Amino acid sequence: MQAKYRYLSTAFNKLPSITVNAVKGTLFYRVNDHGNIHRFYASSHNGRHYEALYRLSRQLNDEMKKLAQEYHQAYGGYLKVDSASLEFTDLTCPKYDDSFWKNADCSGAGYTNENQYIFNGINYRSRAEMMIAQILTDMGLKFKYEVRITANGHDHSVDFAVYLPEFKCCFFIEYLGMLDDDKYASDTGYKLRDYFTEGIYPNKNLILLCGNKNELPSADIVRNSIHSMIQSITLMFTYNKITVSDR
Repeated sequence: MQAKYRYLSTAFNKLPSITVNAVKGTLFYRVNDHGNIHRFYASSHNGRHYEALYRLSRQLNDEMKKLAQEYHQAYGGYLKVDSASLEFTDLTCPKYDDSFWKNADCSGAGYTNENQYIFNGINYRSRAEMMIAQILTDMGLKFKYEVRITANGHDHSVDFAVYLPEFKCCFFIEYLGMLDDDKYASDTGYKLRDYFTEGIYPNKNLILLCGNKNELPSADIVRNSIHSMIQSITLMFTYNKITVSDR
Protein backbone atom coordinates (compact mmCIF):
# COMPACT_ATOMS: atom_id res chain seq x y z
CA MET A 1 0.00 0.00 0.00
CA GLN A 2 2.87 2.36 0.78
CA ALA A 3 4.51 1.58 -2.55
CA LYS A 4 1.29 2.25 -4.46
CA TYR A 5 0.67 5.50 -2.60
CA ARG A 6 4.21 6.67 -3.33
CA TYR A 7 3.75 5.80 -6.99
CA LEU A 8 0.44 7.66 -7.23
CA SER A 9 1.78 10.66 -5.33
CA THR A 10 4.83 10.96 -7.56
CA ALA A 11 2.69 10.72 -10.69
CA PHE A 12 0.28 13.33 -9.28
CA ASN A 13 3.08 15.77 -8.43
CA LYS A 14 4.45 15.52 -11.97
CA LEU A 15 1.24 17.03 -13.32
CA PRO A 16 0.73 20.80 -13.58
CA SER A 17 -1.83 22.40 -11.30
CA ILE A 18 -5.02 22.79 -13.35
CA THR A 19 -8.26 24.51 -12.41
CA VAL A 20 -11.48 24.93 -14.37
CA ASN A 21 -12.83 28.45 -14.81
CA ALA A 22 -15.51 30.16 -16.87
CA VAL A 23 -15.87 33.59 -18.49
CA LYS A 24 -19.34 34.51 -19.73
CA GLY A 25 -20.28 30.84 -19.83
CA THR A 26 -17.15 29.78 -21.74
CA LEU A 27 -14.97 27.20 -19.99
CA PHE A 28 -11.21 27.47 -19.92
CA TYR A 29 -8.41 25.70 -18.05
CA ARG A 30 -5.96 27.69 -15.94
CA VAL A 31 -2.64 25.85 -15.91
CA ASN A 32 0.10 26.55 -13.38
CA ASP A 33 3.12 24.69 -14.70
CA HIS A 34 5.86 25.29 -12.11
CA GLY A 35 5.02 28.97 -11.83
CA ASN A 36 4.17 29.57 -15.48
CA ILE A 37 0.50 30.48 -15.83
CA HIS A 38 -1.39 29.62 -19.02
CA ARG A 39 -5.06 29.73 -20.00
CA PHE A 40 -6.63 27.54 -22.65
CA TYR A 41 -10.23 27.46 -23.81
CA ALA A 42 -11.83 24.03 -23.38
CA SER A 43 -12.71 23.84 -27.08
CA SER A 44 -9.12 24.41 -28.25
CA HIS A 45 -6.57 21.70 -29.03
CA ASN A 46 -4.53 22.56 -25.91
CA GLY A 47 -7.74 22.83 -23.93
CA ARG A 48 -8.68 19.24 -24.76
CA HIS A 49 -5.17 18.13 -23.82
CA TYR A 50 -5.34 19.81 -20.41
CA GLU A 51 -8.88 18.54 -19.90
CA ALA A 52 -7.40 15.02 -20.10
CA LEU A 53 -4.64 15.94 -17.64
CA TYR A 54 -7.20 17.54 -15.32
CA ARG A 55 -9.29 14.37 -15.29
CA LEU A 56 -6.17 12.31 -14.69
CA SER A 57 -5.15 14.47 -11.73
CA ARG A 58 -8.64 14.10 -10.24
CA GLN A 59 -8.48 10.34 -10.70
CA LEU A 60 -5.04 10.09 -9.07
CA ASN A 61 -6.15 12.30 -6.19
CA ASP A 62 -9.27 10.19 -5.59
CA GLU A 63 -7.21 6.98 -5.62
CA MET A 64 -4.73 8.46 -3.13
CA LYS A 65 -7.53 9.50 -0.77
CA LYS A 66 -9.14 6.07 -0.97
CA LEU A 67 -5.82 4.32 -0.35
CA ALA A 68 -5.02 6.60 2.59
CA GLN A 69 -8.40 5.82 4.16
CA GLU A 70 -7.90 2.07 3.70
CA TYR A 71 -4.43 2.30 5.23
CA HIS A 72 -5.73 4.28 8.22
CA GLN A 73 -8.54 1.80 8.81
CA ALA A 74 -6.19 -1.18 8.58
CA TYR A 75 -3.19 0.15 10.51
CA GLY A 76 -4.37 3.23 12.36
CA GLY A 77 -1.66 5.39 10.81
CA TYR A 78 -1.30 7.73 7.91
CA LEU A 79 0.50 7.27 4.63
CA LYS A 80 3.34 9.66 3.96
CA VAL A 81 5.59 10.30 0.99
CA ASP A 82 9.31 10.89 1.45
CA SER A 83 10.37 14.47 0.83
CA ALA A 84 12.88 13.31 -1.76
CA SER A 85 11.04 12.86 -5.04
CA LEU A 86 11.08 9.42 -6.57
CA GLU A 87 11.14 8.74 -10.25
CA PHE A 88 9.33 5.68 -11.58
CA THR A 89 10.78 3.89 -14.61
CA ASP A 90 10.41 0.21 -15.35
CA LEU A 91 13.80 -1.40 -14.79
CA THR A 92 12.48 -4.86 -14.01
CA CYS A 93 12.37 -7.68 -16.52
CA PRO A 94 9.46 -6.77 -18.85
CA LYS A 95 8.92 -10.42 -19.79
CA TYR A 96 7.34 -11.20 -16.42
CA ASP A 97 4.49 -8.74 -16.62
CA ASP A 98 0.72 -8.96 -16.16
CA SER A 99 0.43 -11.05 -19.33
CA PHE A 100 2.86 -13.60 -17.89
CA TRP A 101 0.88 -13.62 -14.65
CA LYS A 102 -2.48 -14.16 -16.33
CA ASN A 103 -1.15 -17.03 -18.45
CA ALA A 104 1.09 -18.62 -15.82
CA ASP A 105 1.25 -22.42 -16.05
CA CYS A 106 0.93 -23.82 -12.53
CA SER A 107 0.64 -27.47 -13.57
CA GLY A 108 3.73 -28.17 -11.48
CA ALA A 109 1.70 -27.50 -8.34
CA GLY A 110 0.13 -30.97 -8.44
CA TYR A 111 2.92 -32.39 -6.30
CA THR A 112 1.84 -34.75 -3.55
CA ASN A 113 3.78 -36.14 -0.62
CA GLU A 114 3.07 -38.18 2.47
CA ASN A 115 3.71 -35.21 4.78
CA GLN A 116 0.63 -33.40 3.47
CA TYR A 117 1.79 -29.79 3.87
CA ILE A 118 -1.57 -28.39 2.80
CA PHE A 119 -2.62 -24.75 2.94
CA ASN A 120 -5.66 -23.30 1.14
CA GLY A 121 -6.06 -26.50 -0.84
CA ILE A 122 -2.47 -26.65 -2.14
CA ASN A 123 -0.10 -29.42 -1.09
CA TYR A 124 3.37 -27.89 -0.72
CA ARG A 125 6.62 -29.78 -1.03
CA SER A 126 7.89 -28.76 2.39
CA ARG A 127 6.90 -27.15 5.65
CA ALA A 128 9.03 -24.13 4.73
CA GLU A 129 7.18 -23.60 1.47
CA MET A 130 3.85 -23.85 3.26
CA MET A 131 5.09 -21.19 5.71
CA ILE A 132 6.08 -18.92 2.82
CA ALA A 133 2.60 -19.33 1.32
CA GLN A 134 1.00 -18.46 4.67
CA ILE A 135 3.14 -15.33 5.02
CA LEU A 136 2.37 -14.17 1.47
CA THR A 137 -1.32 -14.67 2.19
CA ASP A 138 -1.09 -12.76 5.49
CA MET A 139 0.62 -9.91 3.64
CA GLY A 140 -2.23 -9.78 1.12
CA LEU A 141 0.03 -10.59 -1.84
CA LYS A 142 -1.13 -12.46 -4.92
CA PHE A 143 1.00 -15.48 -5.72
CA LYS A 144 1.05 -18.73 -7.67
CA TYR A 145 2.92 -21.90 -6.75
CA GLU A 146 5.22 -23.95 -8.98
CA VAL A 147 4.98 -21.70 -12.03
CA ARG A 148 6.61 -23.11 -15.14
CA ILE A 149 9.09 -20.94 -17.04
CA THR A 150 11.57 -21.58 -19.82
CA ALA A 151 15.01 -20.14 -19.14
CA ASN A 152 18.09 -20.60 -21.33
CA GLY A 153 16.22 -23.28 -23.26
CA HIS A 154 15.44 -25.34 -20.15
CA ASP A 155 12.10 -25.82 -18.38
CA HIS A 156 11.94 -24.96 -14.70
CA SER A 157 9.31 -24.55 -12.01
CA VAL A 158 9.66 -21.44 -9.86
CA ASP A 159 8.49 -22.09 -6.31
CA PHE A 160 6.50 -18.84 -6.04
CA ALA A 161 5.59 -16.15 -8.56
CA VAL A 162 4.32 -13.06 -6.72
CA TYR A 163 2.36 -10.43 -8.65
CA LEU A 164 2.39 -6.70 -7.86
CA PRO A 165 -0.62 -5.19 -9.66
CA GLU A 166 0.55 -1.63 -8.93
CA PHE A 167 3.56 -2.17 -11.18
CA LYS A 168 2.16 -4.98 -13.35
CA CYS A 169 5.17 -7.18 -12.72
CA CYS A 170 6.16 -10.36 -10.93
CA PHE A 171 8.98 -11.31 -8.64
CA PHE A 172 9.95 -14.85 -7.70
CA ILE A 173 10.78 -16.75 -4.54
CA GLU A 174 12.88 -19.91 -4.52
CA TYR A 175 13.27 -22.00 -1.41
CA LEU A 176 16.53 -23.95 -1.52
CA GLY A 177 15.95 -26.54 1.15
CA MET A 178 18.60 -29.18 0.47
CA LEU A 179 21.83 -27.30 -0.14
CA ASP A 180 23.62 -29.79 2.10
CA ASP A 181 23.05 -32.36 -0.68
CA ASP A 182 25.79 -32.14 -3.33
CA LYS A 183 23.62 -33.08 -6.33
CA TYR A 184 20.84 -30.72 -5.25
CA ALA A 185 23.35 -27.90 -4.84
CA SER A 186 24.83 -28.60 -8.27
CA ASP A 187 21.41 -28.69 -9.95
CA THR A 188 20.49 -25.45 -8.19
CA GLY A 189 23.61 -23.80 -9.60
CA TYR A 190 22.57 -24.71 -13.15
CA LYS A 191 19.04 -23.51 -12.48
CA LEU A 192 20.24 -20.13 -11.21
CA ARG A 193 22.54 -19.78 -14.21
CA ASP A 194 19.50 -20.26 -16.46
CA TYR A 195 17.58 -17.68 -14.43
CA PHE A 196 20.34 -15.12 -14.90
CA THR A 197 20.14 -15.47 -18.68
CA GLU A 198 16.45 -14.46 -18.45
CA GLY A 199 17.05 -11.39 -16.30
CA ILE A 200 15.99 -13.06 -13.04
CA TYR A 201 18.45 -11.88 -10.38
CA PRO A 202 18.57 -11.76 -6.57
CA ASN A 203 17.71 -8.32 -5.18
CA LYS A 204 16.09 -7.42 -8.50
CA ASN A 205 13.18 -9.84 -8.92
CA LEU A 206 14.31 -13.01 -7.12
CA ILE A 207 14.34 -13.93 -3.44
CA LEU A 208 16.50 -16.91 -2.43
CA LEU A 209 15.66 -18.54 0.90
CA CYS A 210 17.91 -21.33 2.14
CA GLY A 211 17.53 -24.19 4.62
CA ASN A 212 17.92 -27.90 5.15
CA LYS A 213 16.07 -30.76 6.81
CA ASN A 214 16.92 -29.51 10.30
CA GLU A 215 16.93 -25.74 9.86
CA LEU A 216 14.35 -23.49 8.21
CA PRO A 217 14.38 -19.74 7.64
CA SER A 218 12.42 -17.94 10.34
CA ALA A 219 9.11 -16.25 9.57
CA ASP A 220 10.77 -12.88 10.26
CA ILE A 221 13.49 -13.57 7.68
CA VAL A 222 10.90 -14.52 5.08
CA ARG A 223 8.73 -11.50 5.82
CA ASN A 224 11.67 -9.07 5.83
CA SER A 225 12.98 -10.51 2.56
CA ILE A 226 9.61 -9.92 0.91
CA HIS A 227 9.39 -6.38 2.31
CA SER A 228 12.87 -5.61 1.00
CA MET A 229 12.04 -6.96 -2.45
CA ILE A 230 8.90 -4.84 -2.73
CA GLN A 231 10.83 -1.78 -1.60
CA SER A 232 13.56 -2.52 -4.15
CA ILE A 233 11.04 -2.88 -6.98
CA THR A 234 9.37 0.36 -5.91
CA LEU A 235 12.68 2.20 -6.19
CA MET A 236 13.45 0.58 -9.55
CA PHE A 237 10.41 2.22 -11.10
CA THR A 238 11.07 5.78 -12.26
CA TYR A 239 8.09 7.67 -13.45
CA ASN A 240 9.39 9.86 -16.27
CA LYS A 241 6.37 11.05 -18.20
CA ILE A 242 2.60 10.76 -18.27
CA THR A 243 1.27 10.38 -21.77
CA VAL A 244 -2.41 11.16 -22.25
CA SER A 245 -4.19 11.00 -25.59
CA ASP A 246 -6.08 14.11 -26.60
CA ARG A 247 -9.82 13.79 -26.22
